[in-house]
Amino acid sequence: MKNLIKLSAVAAMVIASPAFAAASDSDSFTVNANIATACVMENIQNVTLDPVNIDTNSGSGALLLASDTSNNSNKFWVSCNQNNQMTIAGSPVLQGSRALQSGDDATFTDKLNYRVTAENYYQTGTQPSFGSVAGATANQGTTRGAIHRQVQMKAEVRQADNAGKRPLAGTYSGTVTVTVSAV
Repeated sequence: MKNLIKLSAVAAMVIASPAFAAASDSDSFTVNANIATACVMENIQNVTLDPVNIDTNSGSGALLLASDTSNNSNKFWVSCNQNNQMTIAGSPVLQGSRALQSGDDATFTDKLNYRVTAENYYQTGTQPSFGSVAGATANQGTTRGAIHRQVQMKAEVRQADNAGKRPLAGTYSGTVTVTVSAV
């Protein structure tokens, strides 16, 4: 009976003892990181078109625009870490500081048509643009890939867009809004 008890005790110890441990073990896990979508632009400085050339010779063409006039904004950073689109919206015309008055001849105007184009937003091809004349607005809201580059805005008053009109003396202005949005 003593041997049976000893044998039972040894059997119980063998059954209750832990299994032999391996020399090593491994497991894996995933590290996740989330980056928020962001689109940012530096401040765009005002563009001054100076001088807008008018014909100062007397005769039938006097005081009409003599040539196209353009100038660029500062170069500013546009950064977006996602596919994005640029839109440009602006005042319907550049408004003169002196309004038309009774007695002004009909060929005078207190409004100038203008165009604004983003330069270097796309690597190649037609850039986003806005214009106050038919057909001058192009490539608005066309999707492009992530961007981090300097862009500048070109503003211009074209002679052909203002044909037959004599601008009154004064300062002309309008507001343009540039928006870059992730899509």
